[in-house]
Amino acid sequence: IQSSITRNHGSLSTNIRNVWVNTKVKRPTHLHMVQTPPSQSTSQPTSQVKPKIVYYFAYGSNLSPSRFGPSSAIPLRRATPTHTTPAVLENHKLVFNIPGIPILEPAFANIVPKAGSEVHGVIYEITEMEMERLARSEGVGFGGGFGISVSKVEKIMVTRRDNNEMVEAQTLVFMNGRSNEMVPSKRYQDLIINGAQHWGIDPQYIQELKNRWKR
Repeated sequence: IQSSITRNHGSLSTNIRNVWVNTKVKRPTHLHMVQTPPSQSTSQPTSQVKPKIVYYFAYGSNLSPSRFGPSSAIPLRRATPTHTTPAVLENHKLVFNIPGIPILEPAFANIVPKAGSEVHGVIYEITEMEMERLARSEGVGFGGGFGISVSKVEKIMVTRRDNNEMVEAQTLVFMNGRSNEMVPSKRYQDLIINGAQHWGIDPQYIQELKNRWKR
């Protein structure tokens, strides 16, 4: 009996070993590398929004590059116009009815409606943001207490001198000017005249500015 059990046990062990060998997982003989395609970004390149361009009509001291432009001494008035051209505002008159600092700067320029008259200046093509900074530097948005002049941005129609086209522009107007004109300082007068000469404004208009006050 014992020998029979021993034989049977040996036979069972052999069968189990054969089953294990036959069912053993075979290793692959060749390995294939699977290449992963490069990742592709789904985000689209953002297009830069171009700033809106406006026309600013200057008629006073902002004609001078030292007062308005890239080299302005006033930070809020530093702008980089894409184009500048002389222009004319019809049925308006240049006046000096804005009180300033007594003795030093007694009067500043302004425009008022007057049929048959002309105001010569320049159009600066600047960004909307640059126009907003300029307006703040001129007091737009501030109250007019303590005798301070109240200014506003006004839309007007002016004629460009480079192509004789009439275009809409923005300019600065002071709303509480005096009824009588005052005499500006020679320094302020020269800023306007030199700026007008710099941009090639009508020589006859420049001569009228020179003859306006006898110094």
